[in-house]
Amino acid sequence: MGPPFEDRVLLVAAYWRTSLTPRQLAPLFGVSKSAADRIIDHIGPLLALKPR
Repeated sequence: MGPPFEDRVLLVAAYWRTSLTPRQLAPLFGVSKSAADRIIDHIGPLLALKPR
């Protein structure tokens, strides 16, 4: 099933706030590199601020 939603949000935040790549973040969150890519691609836009 994958990591809980909170961990997915944290993965995206870590990706945005650090210089770590999805390949480096994946083992920290217990997912594969491709799963980290999918999480970033799916959750990232949901968390992004919308322009006014």
